[in-house]
Amino acid sequence: MILKEMKNWLRHDLWRMKCLHAAAELNLEDWSLAAGFLRNLCWDHLHGYSSLSALNDVDLVYFDPERTDESADLEFQAELEQEYPEIPWSVKNQARMHLRNNHPPYLNTLHAMSFWPETATAIGVHLEDGNIQLRAAYGFEDLLDLRIRKSPNCTLSDEFLTNRIESKNWLQKWPSLMVDIGIT
Repeated sequence: MILKEMKNWLRHDLWRMKCLHAAAELNLEDWSLAAGFLRNLCWDHLHGYSSLSALNDVDLVYFDPERTDESADLEFQAELEQEYPEIPWSVKNQARMHLRNNHPPYLNTLHAMSFWPETATAIGVHLEDGNIQLRAAYGFEDLLDLRIRKSPNCTLSDEFLTNRIESKNWLQKWPSLMVDIGIT
């Protein structure tokens, strides 16, 4: 039931729907708008906020093993920025990100997201034939329970994650969040 509600939150957020349609226009393989795009929307709604938190960027992730040069990401990002300059785009092909992160090769976008820092961040949304599709590497439980938990595949230190949470001011923005760093 809550996944249906999450889709309704998205449908009623004209700005996020604009982002989803813009990303879909690129016809990328295995793509999602991910991380804070859906996470922040859910946390805002679960906190009962009437105005939504601004995003630092809109993370568009995709998986294309045939175009792993960073220049492809920059081309897609430039195309989006030209068409939608008011949206702070960040485009990353997950087929190459394992090299930067010193991980074994990722199999697809969802597998790549399983290495992201927090379970509640390893989520995304995309359009398939115009329909909203949600995906989560570890399910939606932690996201909906307002729990920040280290992803099992995350190789970052607990100290790094704690600093990340503090630098992003998550506990000030969403005071009902519970932090379970170090517990997987």
